[in-house]
Amino acid sequence: MACCITVQHKESKFKPEYIVPQLLLQYVAENKEFNGIMYPSTKVDYSKLTNVPAYNYVFPVKTNLTNGYCEELIKAFDISQPTSLELEELVFGSDDTSFMENENQILREMRFFEGTSRRYNHTTFGMIEDRLKGRPLFYINNQ
Repeated sequence: MACCITVQHKESKFKPEYIVPQLLLQYVAENKEFNGIMYPSTKVDYSKLTNVPAYNYVFPVKTNLTNGYCEELIKAFDISQPTSLELEELVFGSDDTSFMENENQILREMRFFEGTSRRYNHTTFGMIEDRLKGRPLFYINNQ
């Protein structure tokens, strides 16, 4: 909870609200038992989200290298080929509905402003997430 305190004086050079998060980050960076930290955003109104996992993640390096990626972190992740909204729309079109919900999906909604909500999988993030689910994954080669 101490890591979720909103900064009171954004224009200040010193932000005491960052002391505990920085100590936690230093602990994770020095401890091989943990790869990262997942934490809620202080800028998201979670009351407007239903079953949408909107969190921030930080993965500090365990070793500093002059080239390549941290050897410890590359063991923890497998990735897909990179993509973008523009590329996905060129390949699939902007009105592709193959991402639409099926009966086994959990209802995930976002309310953007009063009186309006949209299912997460109908948003750009939801469409990209759904398309990435079927893509082949691979480990990063650190050479």
